[in-house]
Amino acid sequence: MPLGNTRESLCITRKTFHYPSIEFVGARQMGDKQAKRSNGQPFRGVFYREHKNREHGIGKDRYYFLKFWGRGRTMTEGVGWASDGVKPTDAFNRLIEIKAALRAGTYETPEEKKQRLAAEAELEAERRRLIEKDNVTLGDFFKDTYLPAAKTTKKPETMRREEQHFRTWLEPVIGNRRLKEIVPFDLRRVRSNMLKKKLSPRTVQYVLATFRQIWNMAKREGVVIGEWPGKGDRIPVKNNERQRFLDKDEAVILLIALKRRSLDIHDQALLSLHTGLRFSEIAGLTWEAINFSRGTIFVDGKGGLSRTVYMTDDVRQMLERRLEESHSDLVFPGRNGEIQKKVSSVFFRALNDLRWNEGITDARHRICFHTLRHTFCSWLVMAGTPLYTVSKLAGHRNISTTQRYSHLAPENLSGATSILNGTLLSSAAEPRMQDQGMGQVVNIGDRT
Repeated sequence: MPLGNTRESLCITRKTFHYPSIEFVGARQMGDKQAKRSNGQPFRGVFYREHKNREHGIGKDRYYFLKFWGRGRTMTEGVGWASDGVKPTDAFNRLIEIKAALRAGTYETPEEKKQRLAAEAELEAERRRLIEKDNVTLGDFFKDTYLPAAKTTKKPETMRREEQHFRTWLEPVIGNRRLKEIVPFDLRRVRSNMLKKKLSPRTVQYVLATFRQIWNMAKREGVVIGEWPGKGDRIPVKNNERQRFLDKDEAVILLIALKRRSLDIHDQALLSLHTGLRFSEIAGLTWEAINFSRGTIFVDGKGGLSRTVYMTDDVRQMLERRLEESHSDLVFPGRNGEIQKKVSSVFFRALNDLRWNEGITDARHRICFHTLRHTFCSWLVMAGTPLYTVSKLAGHRNISTTQRYSHLAPENLSGATSILNGTLLSSAAEPRMQDQGMGQVVNIGDRT
């Protein structure tokens, strides 16, 4: 049965009345009229009001509504316009339904019904969301949820690696599996495939770390519960921490060799040697991060860990020279003005000419661009700089990373313990000497 549609205002004789989807605002000359049957008898409880202008049939269009007693008061409910097909009999039949519902205690006003239907629709939508969450696959979640969210907070190079991890190793094995059904055995299959391809255990760790981040986001979204399936499944990782660093003479020789080939690569190497910047940090360095008056460089570091480093005289002179020649926001723009993605092959050709890596197969002892950053940290520790200070300058997230340089300053460590020499012996000897009536403590080390 059609109910009230919003139409133009009607003139009525009483105060403003509000019905579902209709408002009557009227003059004082007209009142509610009772609907009548064809024999002239009234439809008890059925009333109508006439539209001010709109015609329907041989007279004015009529809006039918009901008046009835319920819930201890006079109640009203709109039914609809005659022009929409509503007849007095339709209105009367609705009144019969309302009275039956009132007796049964099930009557709802139009507003109550609207609220109930909205609540039911919300529950149904939630039920569908739960079903979708229950059935979401790793592939769907990665593409539809994880990627869009991660791209707003992570660097493009990080996202490139994570997408590569997913496309190459995760998707072929578990991309179509429902997230909630992924178990430790599935991750072992991923790991086995990678090890069969002779990938290093460290690379396997990186791929599983990508999966762990996907899982943790799914957990926050309520898609899965519990710890990620790889927890407690350890992979023996070979120690690949770089041991090789340059001495001062080697650093000078390398810089000269680079300068002969490319001033840009020379400047990048100089900056890394003197500040400890990673190549990615050098490639993304902008002029607005350089503060010549303070002699500082603001570094937007790895993993969102920003820091400030300090210019040496050589670095300042190099940057001032580059600024005079620069036409880019980047300190080291690529050929087309973009951020460089990798170290130039010029660097490696210079190393080949020097033959420093010749015959060395252990990556920990081979020289690469990262060796320059490793050299920066090593030189600082060897000069007596506290490990905490080195950690802050290098942008290490954990001090444990910096502690691997502690062996480079053995004299400092031994010097720290030298203050304890004789302490325990002196403390032990003092009470015995006092018992013997001796008024002076003799240093045992002075005895002959």
